[in-house]
Amino acid sequence: MSWPFFSMVVDSGYFMGDGLNADNKYLLFMIFVVMILIYGFVDVAAFFDVEGYLCSLFFISGKADAHIINPRRLQVHQLPTIKLKKTLTSTTSFGLKKEKLSHLHFYFHDIVSGQNPSAVKIVVPPNNASSTGFGMVAMIDDPLTVKPDLSSKLVGRAQGIYASAAQGEDGLLMVVNFAFTEGKYNGSCLSVLGRNVVLLTVREMPIIGGSGIFRFARGYVQARTHTYNPKTGDAVVEYDAYVFHY
Repeated sequence: MSWPFFSMVVDSGYFMGDGLNADNKYLLFMIFVVMILIYGFVDVAAFFDVEGYLCSLFFISGKADAHIINPRRLQVHQLPTIKLKKTLTSTTSFGLKKEKLSHLHFYFHDIVSGQNPSAVKIVVPPNNASSTGFGMVAMIDDPLTVKPDLSSKLVGRAQGIYASAAQGEDGLLMVVNFAFTEGKYNGSCLSVLGRNVVLLTVREMPIIGGSGIFRFARGYVQARTHTYNPKTGDAVVEYDAYVFHY
């Protein structure tokens, strides 16, 4: 069967009117059910709605007889209009100030040696076949200072993980929150997620968000190795963060 067949049957008016007998009503109901099985309820309902018949409107009378409501006799009642409150259309509606670009500069101290390291391996590679330590995962709570010297002013902590994610080069996956503890940035943090190829002079990683002053933050950081001790594995990394925030 096809749509033209059903359109012809319905347009003929054979099944419409108040004088339908029970057999015709049953046949029309069965046609409607078959159409739903073949074409789906949405398509069938749309077809009959366009044609103006709305054959889905059935009810059972006191005589237990199926009747079809003639849509030409239906009264359409308009629903009351719902008035919505003012839509938030600007950042000021959220209590945010004008967006600005900030540049932060600090030093990241990755200490793996000694009795109180700030970076601890939590997953050791299953074998030493890879020179890059592929599979290694370390948890960090590295201090951030204003100068390369660890004894200089502390401005925050780098908390998160880094993992060796490359077999052919020294490439790390960095998942780090820079949590600041000084000045107007106290209590705010920047979240960084990216690839850090440590042997490159400059590595760039995206800032994917933040909290506090850095809500809705976006931007990037650049990392440069300042010093690295091959005997201990300790490193000092210079960071520049460029971030848009409100």
